[in-house]
Amino acid sequence: MVDVDAAPGFSTLEINMRAFRQEMAKFKNIKLLPLQYDGGDVAKNAAIVRATLARYPDLAGAYLGTSGLGAEGGVGAIKAAGKIGKVKIVTLDGLPAAIDDLRKGYQQAVISVKLRDLGGGAVKAAVNALKGVKQPKVQYTGFCTLTKQNVDDPKNSQCIYISKS
Repeated sequence: MVDVDAAPGFSTLEINMRAFRQEMAKFKNIKLLPLQYDGGDVAKNAAIVRATLARYPDLAGAYLGTSGLGAEGGVGAIKAAGKIGKVKIVTLDGLPAAIDDLRKGYQQAVISVKLRDLGGGAVKAAVNALKGVKQPKVQYTGFCTLTKQNVDDPKNSQCIYISKS
């Protein structure tokens, strides 16, 4: 399993990556390859995945999620190698390209934050703070696990980023 992240120090991405790697460590039958960074660059993400596929031709999975836009490159590299379906792909964020790839069957899942929770929670916290209401130390944001089977379910629409085009 290859894991590609944007860059060290992006706090939310760093937390996501650490959580992913901690969960994966529980599966002793899966070899987790060293973490690689793409800086959120689509071309670098593709190069990392191409090199990984060359070194590990039997690669079974790729978590290209923590770099957002960069994941498009990795999905393209897996597609170009003729490994779509053989390499199971999960990405992060319901970006238009990821949703399109999901619908086409190029990816098995997209994990995306519930944007209404995120934006609405920020407004609610700001209003409460202005009113002097004590804020909780932690506020959780929900997420969706989007698959080809459920991506068009209306309840998942809040996890899909709207394309500007």
